[in-house]
Amino acid sequence: MRHLIIYLLLLSTCLADSLTAISLETPLLDWKVYRFQTNCTLSYIKNHMKTYPGNFCLFLEDGSFISVNNDSIKRFSPSSKVLWEKSGIFHHQMNLSADKKRILVLKSEIRVSSGKRIRDDFIEVFDLNGNLVHRVSAMDILKQAEVTPLHDQKAEILKRFSADYETSHFNSIYEIPDNTYADKIPWMKTGNIIVNSYSLGIFILSPDLQKVLYHKELPFSNDHEFHDVQVTQKGEFLLFNNYRQMPGERDIPHSAIQKYDPVTDKVTFEFTSVNKEHFYSPACGGVQEFPEFIFFSHITKGGFFYSKEKKEIILAIPGFAGDSESVAPTQQIKIVDVREFLKNSY
Repeated sequence: MRHLIIYLLLLSTCLADSLTAISLETPLLDWKVYRFQTNCTLSYIKNHMKTYPGNFCLFLEDGSFISVNNDSIKRFSPSSKVLWEKSGIFHHQMNLSADKKRILVLKSEIRVSSGKRIRDDFIEVFDLNGNLVHRVSAMDILKQAEVTPLHDQKAEILKRFSADYETSHFNSIYEIPDNTYADKIPWMKTGNIIVNSYSLGIFILSPDLQKVLYHKELPFSNDHEFHDVQVTQKGEFLLFNNYRQMPGERDIPHSAIQKYDPVTDKVTFEFTSVNKEHFYSPACGGVQEFPEFIFFSHITKGGFFYSKEKKEIILAIPGFAGDSESVAPTQQIKIVDVREFLKNSY
């Protein structure tokens, strides 16, 4: 199958140590099938982009798409007409269930207590018709897990929500896929929901969100600073570790891509740059595993292909920022299969 020629950057084994522009026909991906997704922008070569309305999107096989903006979640038809809309402040990440029939989202709500404005997280699951199927508050999750809520006063939270503090900071949500441990360990069962919160840990919930089945704060990150926590087919946690700090170490701030086996309690894979300061993303970050490579994104520097065979970065894509020529901060860059969506949208 012929692959489109894309213009990328070749990266040395140290991130950002040496960048040389090249033209390369890459066998890594079939660009008739895949696109890079940044928020609601789909792209695969420079100046070949299409941006859809919203802050972040899910693209469905029938040509419709789910979109979140600052105050609502909507489903658009293939011709971009609004099919339904639900109000709310949704944040960080939105994913489909494995059967592609349910939408998993993270939501913010503000309550007032003792004169203080407090931001709380909620997890919600919608069907494709916009019906709310499941819902749980972060406070209920923390109570079940016997975890003390945050009393965090992040500047961006205060600014965006006019809140005095937040009680949690959930930043990723996935349905657990079929995996090596699915039939052996109840909390790793296919269909359970895995969510991550800054500082508070990883939580695995029952499919209806009502039971906390597992909780773990990982010790190899400063204050559990992780993003995009998900389960692989081998039953490992795939992690974007924003501030890697192994037990007993004191090091300069740097990030890492890691796999962690929750059963053996071992880090089974790790990538970080040789010059550690060259790979440090203090916020955000995304990661995906493919058969031959791991793809991950940095908040400002773009996306990177790590070869499993060569055990090094082989390709880098400078930051995607819609129509902007400059690199702009982004929550994550993902590689998405949009062949059916593109065929059916108009």
